[in-house]
Amino acid sequence: MACRRLSFLNKLLDQDLFAGLHPDDQPGVQADLTSFMNRDSSDYQSIYRIKLLGQEDYVLLQAQGKFLEDTDCFLVWYTEMSTSRLQDLTTADRRTKLLLDDLTGLPKAVYFYELAELGCRKLFKAGKQPVVLAFNLIGFSHFNHRYSYIEGNRLLVAFADLLKRHFSGVACGHFTKDNFYAYTSHDHLEERLKDILKESRQINEGRNLAIRIGVYDAGSLVYEDIKKV
Repeated sequence: MACRRLSFLNKLLDQDLFAGLHPDDQPGVQADLTSFMNRDSSDYQSIYRIKLLGQEDYVLLQAQGKFLEDTDCFLVWYTEMSTSRLQDLTTADRRTKLLLDDLTGLPKAVYFYELAELGCRKLFKAGKQPVVLAFNLIGFSHFNHRYSYIEGNRLLVAFADLLKRHFSGVACGHFTKDNFYAYTSHDHLEERLKDILKESRQINEGRNLAIRIGVYDAGSLVYEDIKKV
């Protein structure tokens, strides 16, 4: 099965879909796809530069994907990102360090601010009320001292995966230590947060912490305000 997936991966990289891929980004894209196809990671996420058909300049795309339940079939979708980011991306390694947290794979603070600003505007245009959510693991420092920093990191990864399932990897972020943020619409918010709290008690094989959640009305927030939440 692994050989079959590798063969499929090589064919996928040779397709027109990746014909304009920036040479510096190809190793990272291949590594992301390989991990996903081997199911080393539950979701596929990759950011890379590519020249689309008929265009002379590179654009920045974020690809995301997931396997359909109980099958070998998967879905992949693409989002064009801010072109201003192209100036920052000289290598795949620098790209990852600039945008995504090494431990959780979630957007870092600066990147999350951009995503939240754009995402909240889209929610406004769709007639929905956006909110910004702040998540904090209560007693995380004590948890590290009691169980070790390795166990603490495992808990952070498990909680990040929980947020990804509820908000997607581009609608939440990991700032520092146990501080996470997300943006979403206000629709059925109370029920959704109850589900998150319930599921949080089961993560990391039951070795976890209580969650504190702050809810901020994004209708009164602008880009600079999000940084101060």
